[in-house]
Amino acid sequence: MTILWTQNEQTAIRPISANNLARKFNALAELTQQKDLRPLLGFDMYQDLIQNPTSTANATLLSGDSYTYNGRTFTFDGLKYVLAHLFFA
Repeated sequence: MTILWTQNEQTAIRPISANNLARKFNALAELTQQKDLRPLLGFDMYQDLIQNPTSTANATLLSGDSYTYNGRTFTFDGLKYVLAHLFFA
């Protein structure tokens, strides 16, 4: 399965003990994606994200960005940020 964020990104967003992270990251990251992210996104969107993480829209969704709406600029941190916090929890 495609893991949508890396150990380094996890550590930068929400640090985890290095011993636990090195041994368990892939298994816990996969579990986090399946149990926490998939119900939030729905099956179809989740599958598109897993199968095409580098497409322009999915890469932006994962990494975060800013956009302007009605003359105001909004920023969002992206799904990697959300995944890092779900992983930590």
